[in-house]
Amino acid sequence: LDEECFIPSEEALNMHNQKQEVNIHKEKHEVDIEEEKQEVDEEMQIAESIDGDEESKSQDDEAEESSSIAERLVEVYCTAMLPEKSLIDSCGGLKAWHAKVTTLLSLAAKVSRDTPIFHFLRLCNDYATTLLNVPSGGITVMNNLAQIAKSEGENCMDSPLMFTSVVESARKLLRSGKMSSARAQQFLCLLFGRCLDANPDTVLIDSILDELSKLPTGSIRHAGPVLDRILCFEQENHQSQSTYPGHLGLFQEIIEDQDLALDEHPPLQSLNNCLHSLQSAAGFDSHLATLCCDVIQDRFFSSLNQHTTEIGEPNNLLFDVLVKAAKIIRESGTCDLQCICSIAFIRAFLIGMARALQDTLDTKEQGEDMQISEHLLQEVNTQLFIPSPREEPTLSRKASMILFFLKQLRPAHGLLGLRDVCKDLGPMLPALQELEWEE
Repeated sequence: LDEECFIPSEEALNMHNQKQEVNIHKEKHEVDIEEEKQEVDEEMQIAESIDGDEESKSQDDEAEESSSIAERLVEVYCTAMLPEKSLIDSCGGLKAWHAKVTTLLSLAAKVSRDTPIFHFLRLCNDYATTLLNVPSGGITVMNNLAQIAKSEGENCMDSPLMFTSVVESARKLLRSGKMSSARAQQFLCLLFGRCLDANPDTVLIDSILDELSKLPTGSIRHAGPVLDRILCFEQENHQSQSTYPGHLGLFQEIIEDQDLALDEHPPLQSLNNCLHSLQSAAGFDSHLATLCCDVIQDRFFSSLNQHTTEIGEPNNLLFDVLVKAAKIIRESGTCDLQCICSIAFIRAFLIGMARALQDTLDTKEQGEDMQISEHLLQEVNTQLFIPSPREEPTLSRKASMILFFLKQLRPAHGLLGLRDVCKDLGPMLPALQELEWEE
């Protein structure tokens, strides 16, 4: 075949070039369309985001407005029912007023609890319950409360005037014999609780702690929940510098460095002052110190019961806390929060240790062998149990720790069986073998 047959003509080349140009224009047009489509999508996404933000903001505004309306509604109704003498008379007496307010508070609690006047009316209702059996003078007391609420406004539940007035009127009723001691204690603790309900960070915290320290030992049932709420609020609002697993929070840090731990907790500083002031009269056994120790042990250190043996493991940082707490108990001459926290820590530890040693005895009877760190056992024996040097307060405090430890074992063995248990545990805790038993 002739080679010329394979040479394209000029017309064919022109047609080919035109076709390529058309394809290029077509591809460019498609790219432009795609870019425009992306721009439109981006604009739509931005618009949707703005709409979403506006909708979310609108929903927040509506929720805020709804909350504000609810609070205002509760405030208006509770203010209208403050126990002024004229209102009590129009209701038909204190008993009738009390019944109406009880119903109102039940309904208001479902709407909003965030207004101070709601909590003030609860306090008035608590007092009315106490005063129903008072022959005379109850309406005057209630009218005085209503006037305080009106004069103090939003600060009615943080008012020192309110607090002092209520406490003094309750004490006056107690002294006159119109209120029993048990009833007075219960009412005062209700007062403290209402103040904390209205504002957990109330400026009345010093006054509350001071009044708690004056309550008799039998008031623990009412005073315990009040102190529990104060301590829990401080724990929840504490910014801990340590985050390692097993860290027990603020009250562990008080054992480690009391001044540093209490630096940002004025309520606990006030509690410390109360404990100091009670020491001269009651030593380490004041009602408030005992209550404090029980609450801290049960609320913040109870987890030690389940992990006692782990403290003896290498690099467990709680072992250092155990050593520090034991030293504070042996040497401290001041009843302060550091000493109270140390006692609570050791008590929680000994409960867990008694359980672990009982499990050891049980598994030994079954032919198994359960190991507890010798390092930990040695620390317990020397730092907690051996009463040396034989001088106060070391002797009595170590004796108290041994008695507390034996008390944990008593339910499983009885009083007569404790001697045998001490012999069985003697190889692990030699101090138990040195105990003297009366025949």
